[in-house]
Amino acid sequence: MMSERDEQGRRFTLCLVADEDVIERYSGMIRYLQIGLIDEAVDVVMVVPETSRTESVIAGPSAVVAYSRRRWPFDMLTRHQAARGMRELLDDSVRQQPMIVHALSPGAAHLASHLGAEFGAELVVTVTSSTIRRDIGLQHALDHAATLVFPSESLRESIANTPLATKNAEVVRPGVMAKESVAAFRNMGNVPSIVFAGHLGAECGADVLIRAVGRVVRERHRVLLFLAGKGPAEPDLRHLVDTLKLAEHVTFTGRLDHLNAAMDSADIYCVPRALGIFREEPVLAMAAGMAMIVADGAYCDGLVDRENAWIISNADEDELAGGILQMIGSPEQARAMGTAAREVSRAMYSVARMIGDLTRIYRRLVYRKQTLTIGGR
Repeated sequence: MMSERDEQGRRFTLCLVADEDVIERYSGMIRYLQIGLIDEAVDVVMVVPETSRTESVIAGPSAVVAYSRRRWPFDMLTRHQAARGMRELLDDSVRQQPMIVHALSPGAAHLASHLGAEFGAELVVTVTSSTIRRDIGLQHALDHAATLVFPSESLRESIANTPLATKNAEVVRPGVMAKESVAAFRNMGNVPSIVFAGHLGAECGADVLIRAVGRVVRERHRVLLFLAGKGPAEPDLRHLVDTLKLAEHVTFTGRLDHLNAAMDSADIYCVPRALGIFREEPVLAMAAGMAMIVADGAYCDGLVDRENAWIISNADEDELAGGILQMIGSPEQARAMGTAAREVSRAMYSVARMIGDLTRIYRRLVYRKQTLTIGGR
């Protein structure tokens, strides 16, 4: 019978399949995953779209296969291109190893399912959106998954009454590095700063935040709001800033390559609207020790109202403005919340824990098909 030590040493290939959503919403945790696997007996292949931002998800010695994103009815060409790239990349010895294909988002599941079938690999899918319940076309790919991975317990609960509830499911929270010092109101003499980070789409909630900041300013409080991200709603948001005469208080930064550094220099992080998707920015804000104001229903485990965050009703402008006023009026309380949030990040979102949880899932799938020889037979 194969021993536990033998199992832990068996080398395998891990194919991580990403799409644009992965790059946009949680590239940091994917980099940490690759770095954390360096000491494991695993060969990592990143299958990524051909975009200018692909490098943001590549780390360590991972091999890379790039594909051109094509829409139906030409999407099969994308799958053939990726499979051909994999065959050209893998030498004979690596092809003999067991393989796991991990779709890092629902959007990557179709391609990952195809690669899994092509190479006889087990399929893992990370579910990062509750909207998959309405995507009938996605169900076929998910049906082939041996394991579904959820970045939060609350997101897993969102599919409780769906056919996916019968699938083997694991919660693996993203890994982040907690800061040594707490960001919230570190320098009491500075103008309080607020950060929003994410895709500037029509439903992002940045408009709610801008109006809430306008209320705070009208009460003669000085604050600075930084909107980090790009998206189609940006022109309308800029117009709203101009209409409310907030230009000296609001800055559009575009996408920030070093968002961690920006968070470490700010005081308050806001999630004004729960979008039904997972993003890593709230977890990064927790790790920085920012004072958190978060809409109820956001997929970020560990937040407790008035303990390590200020929870508001979804997209409620009045409550959001009230939370900002409370933070800037009681900076000591805000700093205590930031300290508590950082401790939650250390306990629940450590990189070591993420690597350990995912490696356990991969190893279990690698060995579940192995034939155990008993009694010499």
